[in-house]
Amino acid sequence: MEACKDESRVFLPKLDDFFANAIDQADPEAMVEEQYKDINHQNFQWKAYRLLARSSTHFFVHSVTPGLPINNHLKDIVDKMAKELNPVGFTFFFLVKCK
Repeated sequence: MEACKDESRVFLPKLDDFFANAIDQADPEAMVEEQYKDINHQNFQWKAYRLLARSSTHFFVHSVTPGLPINNHLKDIVDKMAKELNPVGFTFFFLVKCK
C-alpha cells in the first residue's frame, strides 16, 4: 500500500500549473479575445471542474446566483486564484482598472 501513496503515483496536475494559462489570459494586458480564452472552451471547463472538485476549496463555495454559467464561474475562480498567487500585482491591476 505504501507504493500507492508515493508522490510519483499522483497524476493530477497542480492547480497552479493547470490554471497558469487561464490566469495569464485573464490579464487585460495580454489582450486575449474572449472566444480564445481557455475558460470558454468546453474541454478546459470539464477538466477544470474535475480538478477543482478533487483538490480545491474554491469549487464548493456559496454562490448568490444559482445556475451561473460555467465560464463565468471559472472566471471568478481564476480571479481568486490570481489574487492568491500574486496579491500585490492583482491589487494594483484592480485599482488601476477601477479608476
